[in-house]
Amino acid sequence: TTYATALGLSEPQVVFTGIKTGIELVQLLQQSAFLVLFSNYENMPVVINEAFACGKPVLATRVGGIPEIVKHDRGILVDAGDEEALVRELVFMLDHPEHFSSQQNRKFADRNFSPAIVGHLFQQIYNQVLTR
Repeated sequence: TTYATALGLSEPQVVFTGIKTGIELVQLLQQSAFLVLFSNYENMPVVINEAFACGKPVLATRVGGIPEIVKHDRGILVDAGDEEALVRELVFMLDHPEHFSSQQNRKFADRNFSPAIVGHLFQQIYNQVLTR
């Protein structure tokens, strides 16, 4: 938080919450304008799906499997380490919340990551493995 203070970032713009899980995470996502995941390395972070389920767009880095699910209508991608692009897109997302559809993000999450869908996909994989 000292670094954020030195940059002039303070509440309510930036809040450092520490680790949150379950209902606390859902409540934070619902209160947020969008999710930012500025990582150098990721695989397929579940928090992106959680943000979509809460109807939130995502600003993330173009790493791992993230580009497969964060498309232009669900969020914005920047290159890992490109802080100028991060700031530019943060400002865009703050200034243009209408560019992203909460309803479409929720529908995307439900169609692709609901327990029923994921369970069905796992069942298909298990069946393929067991029938070899």
